[in-house]
Formats: sequence, C-alpha cells, structure tokens
Amino acid sequence: MRLSEYLQQLNTLLQYHRSSGITHYPHDGGIEQFLRAGSGDQFHPPPADGGACGPKESSSRLSVSAEVKEGLTDVDAVLAALVEEVAVCRACSLSLHRSTVRVGKGGRSRVRLMIVGDWLRCGSDTGLPDSVLFGVEEDRMVARMLEAIHLPLESVYISNVIKCVVPETCQPTADHIRTCVSYLQRQVALLEPECICAMGLVAARALVNGSLPLSQLRGRLHSIVNGRGRQVPVMATYHPSFLLKNPEMKKAAWIDLQGIGRRLKLLP
Repeated sequence: MRLSEYLQQLNTLLQYHRSSGITHYPHDGGIEQFLRAGSGDQFHPPPADGGACGPKESSSRLSVSAEVKEGLTDVDAVLAALVEEVAVCRACSLSLHRSTVRVGKGGRSRVRLMIVGDWLRCGSDTGLPDSVLFGVEEDRMVARMLEAIHLPLESVYISNVIKCVVPETCQPTADHIRTCVSYLQRQVALLEPECICAMGLVAARALVNGSLPLSQLRGRLHSIVNGRGRQVPVMATYHPSFLLKNPEMKKAAWIDLQGIGRRLKLLP
C-alpha cells in the first residue's frame, strides 16, 4: 500500500475520532493492549475481574444457556431481565458518569439484521428521547439506510457495544469495552440475527478484529461464532456520526449496505 493511502486512512480515522468528541489520546496500558490485539475472532468474554477500571463483575451475568436453563426462554423476558441487569451494573467506572443506559431496541421474533454501534453520547444541555441509540440525526440516517435496502424496521435490532449513556466529554477505554462486551455477546446469542452490521471502529474491532483499521475491515463479510456455536456474518462500515460529518464517505457505506442487502437476499 502506498504512503498516500496510509495517510488517507489515518486522516479518515482522525476525523472519525474528532467527530466522536475525542480530543486527546490517553497513554493507557489497556488502550495499547487493545490496539495490539492480534487477528482472529475477538468476540470473547472480558476478564473475570472486569479489567483495571472497575470491581469484579457480578456473578449475575449469565450466559444464554444458563438463562434458558433457569426458565427464561422467552426472548422478551430475557431482554427485559438484561435491561434491569445493565441498569444496576457497576462492573466498571462508567457507571459513575452515565446519565442512563440504553440496551437496544427493535424486532425480536425474527431479527434479520443486528446493527451495533459504539456508545451513545449525551450533551449536558439537552436530553435524548428514550428511543435514541446513536443520536437523533444518526438514527434517522440508519432508518434511511434500512429503507434503501428494503429492510423493515421490525426485522432489525439496534444496540451499542457500551450500554451506558455518557457525557460527550467522557471517553470510554479499552477496559470499559472489554467489560461491557459480554452484554452484546448475550444479545447476539439470544436474538440470533441473520447478519450483523458493525458501525464504527469500536464495534468492528470488538466483533471481528482487534488490529486492522476500519478502512481494511469494511467492504467484505466477516464471520463470528455466537454463544450458541453458530456462524454469523458481520459487515463493518462507518458510523452515522462519521458519515454526517464526512458525507464523501457515504458512497463507501452504501457499498457495504448493498453487501448486506445481497446477503439477506433483499437486493439483486
């Protein structure tokens, strides 16, 4: 790859970070470890101690198989229990800064597509409607994307890697991501989506790879194994917040969406 291409990718990444409210990079061992992670399936549970950022996580975090054994076989019941669990979660320091939590929204009976973002940011001057997951304008863009590939909203479930809604000045770390990703794992195993769309670098790396830039992850289908041992295809693409500030990248995102549409047999 030529130097100009590397510089273009670096510029794209920096613009995304800036649009996400990142103004500096902390020199943190957890960040270095997350960025150095090798290739392969990164969809693994976090360490039992919850990482350096918080106390040992509660033993109440059950796997999907354990939830089924305990009688919570109804999807709505399990998701409702998950919301209650996240609301009282103190596994990492984000619980000290969050204004609320957003676990996810969307269809349940047959999830054709699961969309995963990073986390929801909330400004100090305005509140957000309970239905918002990526941001008001960001959610509207997602709706337009789904309409473009002829996928009804009731067939889609939307969530984030991090469930806490935090101020724009709060920057989650790699330890926070590793601590919270088990909730996402359980959602994937429970809902069994036909396909997953990872929007943004955080979601893409949490799901499919811990080292490559988003520009190298997007444009092709990856595969992960869910909690039930089944293969799930994953398409990485740009987050709506990045696309709103960098509209020239919408063409690339549309290529990714078309790949999802073809996978779901919605597009020729």
